[in-house]
Amino acid sequence: MRLYGITMLFLVVLSACGGGGGDSQTMSGTISDPTGAILPDPATTAQPLTLTVAAAYVGAFTPQSTVIDIPFTLTRTTGAAASYTGQVHCTQATGSPGAGSYTCTGSLEIPPQPAGSQQYCLTWNPVGNFSGTRGTACAPVTVTAP
Repeated sequence: MRLYGITMLFLVVLSACGGGGGDSQTMSGTISDPTGAILPDPATTAQPLTLTVAAAYVGAFTPQSTVIDIPFTLTRTTGAAASYTGQVHCTQATGSPGAGSYTCTGSLEIPPQPAGSQQYCLTWNPVGNFSGTRGTACAPVTVTAP
């Protein structure tokens, strides 16, 4: 009985947050070029790297909300290819729920990387149906042996 109550509460919360809808989300607008840093730089092969990212989204979003999470992929483009996934959390700055300007921030920690001059590129991967412009950015990081 208690599990049933918890399950029902979870479903109500999931429904209120717009979750569980599969690809029913649509976005139409512009995700700006991200800004941020990958630190530490230089790093050693024993240190994890942390990406901090900021961006903006201007456009429409359904289901209507004042908050949006936009997934991204961070790809190492030099040496052996490697990809990591994360997301930015966007909060509406102007407009009405589902349309306007959103300010986005996020971070991602990736495991220690091999030695050398590395290049990482961020690609936006909006959930659901997306039409518009996706900004991209790349950044170098130097990794040395400890």
